[in-house]
Amino acid sequence: MMRAISIAVVAACGSTSKPVAKTVELPGRPPRLGELGKPVPYRIVEIPEDGRWAITCEARVDTYPDDGKLAAYYDDHGGDAGDALVAYLYDGDGLEHEITAYLARDPTGRWLAIVEGEDSVLIDTRTWTRQRVTATRPQFHITTGRHDWDFDPTGQRVLFFRGDALVVRELATAKETVVAAKVWSAHWNGSGDWITYETLDGDSNHDGFTNGPDRSPPVGMGGSSCGRRFQWGPPLADMVADGDPKRMEAGLVAMDHPDELTHHLWRVSDRLAVLGVGAVDRDLIVTRAANGSLRIGAPSGPTRELAPAKCEATAAYPAARSVLVVCPTGEAAATLWWYRDGTRRELMSVADASPRVEGDGTRYFGIYPRQAIIDMQSGKVIADGKRLYHEWSDATRVFIIFTEPRHAELRWESGKRITFPSYDGAARNVAPPYLVHYKSRVNIDTGVVLALASEPLLVRSDGAILLDGGLQKLDEPDHAPRVGPLRWVMP
Repeated sequence: MMRAISIAVVAACGSTSKPVAKTVELPGRPPRLGELGKPVPYRIVEIPEDGRWAITCEARVDTYPDDGKLAAYYDDHGGDAGDALVAYLYDGDGLEHEITAYLARDPTGRWLAIVEGEDSVLIDTRTWTRQRVTATRPQFHITTGRHDWDFDPTGQRVLFFRGDALVVRELATAKETVVAAKVWSAHWNGSGDWITYETLDGDSNHDGFTNGPDRSPPVGMGGSSCGRRFQWGPPLADMVADGDPKRMEAGLVAMDHPDELTHHLWRVSDRLAVLGVGAVDRDLIVTRAANGSLRIGAPSGPTRELAPAKCEATAAYPAARSVLVVCPTGEAAATLWWYRDGTRRELMSVADASPRVEGDGTRYFGIYPRQAIIDMQSGKVIADGKRLYHEWSDATRVFIIFTEPRHAELRWESGKRITFPSYDGAARNVAPPYLVHYKSRVNIDTGVVLALASEPLLVRSDGAILLDGGLQKLDEPDHAPRVGPLRWVMP
């Protein structure tokens, strides 16, 4: 029997009854226009492309101020404000479950990690079986590191922390392996063959403090946001001050001069552990030599120089075995290099010693603040502009969005272009062949552009678009929340 999902929002304050709503059958064709909810302030936290489940945050009860109205918005720190938002999981049978927090999901949307009460729970959304996992909540502390959940790119494994120990769990069998203890942070490489992790091994700069770099989440207040919660400890200066202004000042200096982290690689297939700064694919890794230079080669075999000392390997594309390297050339400048099969090519200079690179394991990478796009297959700079938003697909139907004042342009590798009116809304790549950009939906196979009545929240893999809902930001008119009903609009 085909499963269905129902998303509904209870309008009555304080109501605990189950919602009644129309349903959208999955994975078959949903109605051409279906109403999924009733108006109360809410936002979508996460939903997979096939729509088999959804997590929302909803303000159902008038909590602050007690004025008989429901209102919610973002404060100027990016946290939730107004009436309290509570997280709900809607499962494949259309039933709602109040949850404490959302942790992560695998790339396919099959596996979902949440917090219920004090328990971390893994859910297989194909069968809705649940596995309770002993794990540490997502957190950051400048003396112990950033500990979080992370599913591998293949959807077969998940890493998380148990105390300061890094644990890998096989999703199919629930078998767990403790990779290492006292781990500062960890993440998968782009192919899912390796885990890169870091350890903080002592006071390397001899300033009397042992602390790593400050990697606090960039937005939101600790523990205040509904849905994806992240806790982090106090700044080092506050920890060590103890009322002493001199220690406070010393702590501030230490935060700006962190101790060195040791970089490790751990290969999943055979549990091989080596020192290294990054992995390109199963048999190609990047290490740092004693003189500080970067070298590239097999885990056990000859290596060649990749870049001189002080350079960083910031991204890799496993399919082409290519690497992107950033080399500082001054306090506020750097050069980007592309490497593949022994060839190194200078790509560009940027006015930032540590430019942000977006993309992990994908063919196209975004570079900021230069705002450029690099093709990791060929090593070419495809786009370079002052006002640039972009999306891409690793399929043969590649597209890029250039957004400049009042218009946007789509470019295919074949040379085809479409220009249409736009503001500065960011583009979003969904399952081919659809792309959403501000209030337009584009079929990248045919080039047909369809205007939408409002900005979409999400798009399913079958092309259905979810409109309306969400929270307005504080700087938007009247600070008023947008509310449902949610509506699916089909291709």
